[in-house]
Amino acid sequence: MFETKPGHYIIDHFCRAIGKLRRRNKLTKADITIRWISGHDGVEGNKRADKEAKEAAKSRTNNSRRKHLPKFLQGDPLPLSISAVRQHQKDIMKKRWAKLWAKSPRFIHSASYDRNMLSGSYVKLISALPRRHASLLIWLRTKHIALNTHLHHIAKADTPYCPHCPGIREDIPHFILKCPQYARERQILTRHLHR
Repeated sequence: MFETKPGHYIIDHFCRAIGKLRRRNKLTKADITIRWISGHDGVEGNKRADKEAKEAAKSRTNNSRRKHLPKFLQGDPLPLSISAVRQHQKDIMKKRWAKLWAKSPRFIHSASYDRNMLSGSYVKLISALPRRHASLLIWLRTKHIALNTHLHHIAKADTPYCPHCPGIREDIPHFILKCPQYARERQILTRHLHR
């Protein structure tokens, strides 16, 4: 009956103990009743057990001493929960990645656009957007968008200036907020956003 769910080894041990009890006392399945009690039904003992379990999960220092545990838990190290191992590994990788990223020369560059760009909050923010829109948002934030200021910087355009406004650089603020060529589009967008 072995399963890999968290704490399932305790249920496995309990089932083995019931099996021994039945064999020793010649009991039938009908002679034994097992009731599951959920941990959040307002029962005081359950609340306390839940609180103790959470404290134990925080740190090894909050765990019971081995000699106070039931005999079957006193021997070998306890079986590991696959989900707990995965979560622990994920946390280690996140911390390692954050350290490596902080040392990267690109970190300072991208942090100048937005410190949260690669954090979970930003990823969550753009997760609801279609991929095309998320890409556009990143291009706008990093200023790596197909406007003449950027294209000239990477030697893909002859001039950094707006093709409609002589002598004015075609950068993001000009393109989105000022260029008279796109006044109609701005008006539609303003009406749509109600501001």
